[in-house]
Amino acid sequence: MKRLIMILFAILLPCFAMSQHDEEWNNFLKQHNFNEYKAQRNAQFQAYKDSINKEFAKHIEQRWQDYQVFVGKRRPSKPEPQQLPVAPHDTVKQQPVQMPINNIIPVPETHPINQDIIEEESIAPMSDTNINHKVFQNVDVNFYMQKVNFDIPESYSQLMLENISEKMVAKFWTSLAEGKFEVCVNQFKQQRKDLHLNDWAVYDMITNLASEVFTRRYAEQTIFTVFMLNQLGLNAKIGRSDNQLIVLVPAQNTIYAVAYALCDNEPYYIFSLYPKEQQVVASVSTYPVAFPKPTQALDMNINEPISFVRQASSVIYTTDFWGDEVPFQVNQNAIDFYGRYPQVDIEIYANAEMSDELKVWSDKQIKPIINDLDEYAAVSVILYYVQTAFDYATDMQQFGYEKPFFCEENFYYSKNDCEDRAILLSYLIRNLVGSKMVLLDYPDHIATAVAFKDDSMATGDYYQVNNLKYYVCDPTYIGANIGESMPQYRKIKADVLMLKGN
Repeated sequence: MKRLIMILFAILLPCFAMSQHDEEWNNFLKQHNFNEYKAQRNAQFQAYKDSINKEFAKHIEQRWQDYQVFVGKRRPSKPEPQQLPVAPHDTVKQQPVQMPINNIIPVPETHPINQDIIEEESIAPMSDTNINHKVFQNVDVNFYMQKVNFDIPESYSQLMLENISEKMVAKFWTSLAEGKFEVCVNQFKQQRKDLHLNDWAVYDMITNLASEVFTRRYAEQTIFTVFMLNQLGLNAKIGRSDNQLIVLVPAQNTIYAVAYALCDNEPYYIFSLYPKEQQVVASVSTYPVAFPKPTQALDMNINEPISFVRQASSVIYTTDFWGDEVPFQVNQNAIDFYGRYPQVDIEIYANAEMSDELKVWSDKQIKPIINDLDEYAAVSVILYYVQTAFDYATDMQQFGYEKPFFCEENFYYSKNDCEDRAILLSYLIRNLVGSKMVLLDYPDHIATAVAFKDDSMATGDYYQVNNLKYYVCDPTYIGANIGESMPQYRKIKADVLMLKGN
């Protein structure tokens, strides 16, 4: 019996080995064929992209058209009070009223770039081992103290404009397209994903890279910036004003205090990469044809916290609201980024996702105080905190221009105004209590209103929106309780700005 088993084993062993060999061979063939197919598809798609850029360069080479330049829109300013009004509690309370509404403004739409419509097939980023460093130049970018590494075609370092005529700009574009720019494009996509960059942060990073690759060569920086924006699916054009090239960028949201040109009835905002003292924009000319690859205007919303390197600010915010000083150091890199952010509508500031530092601080310092309170009492505590925790100053007093704050900026600057307090109050209540919030936009004032899950305890002035009662919470009306609005606004129609969570 034992001998029979050994004979059978001797017969079957080659079969097992052959079966395993066949499986390995089939797997090799599958992988080999797949790699060949992938390489072929990538080559085809790269050729398709090359043809797009070369064809587009022909449009750039045509005579550019002149477009009228408009002065940047002024952000609606509020003639805010020079001093904080205080709610009088020694008089008979007014009877609650349903407040009049002018318009209901929905939550701003956000349109993140859909990579599926940008590319038929993504070309995998090259690993360091696959990059031929004789072909690529390694460039480091300091993005708010975050070291970001890019591989730029070595040929780019030799590129130089003879002049800024249509012909020379088109020639430069073609030269950019002839380099292996997809490696850099894929690295940008990875950074956008890893650092949670919004469209403006992507633009900011591209201009930083442009200044490293083409040092003090601002015309070249401009073409490179627009080229990279287009490859990443963002709409932009190269413009010319006098003897300078400029970046023309449309946006999904209104950008204030920035001049713009109307191209096909769409505002293209004018951004110059030249030093401030050299920036002169009197007129604009550009090519009328947009880049053919699917692109979209910049979305200025911040839909997730941007991952900045942590750098503690020299400013330490403290409050003795709870009897002890509660320190909070904001991230200086975030403050620097917000400081360079173009002026946009207040809803974008209010709906922006803030850093983990602010979430951790509010969870640690405020949440324990309200944990055992019902919704109404918790909102009351946060309302009183925002009313009393900051000094007051209008934007004109503090900066000389309109500057709404992102939430974290309240803890960096020494003072804030009504819209800053409204933005912060809405953030804290939505994130710590979970109540629905709206902003109340009066002709000369900004406040908030809260919809309670159980409004049996709520009284006072309210707005009726979508079958919900939103009770006035005014962080600038010192000492005012929920439902107490300033007397002068009780009959004035307000725009109700819906926020995330509604």
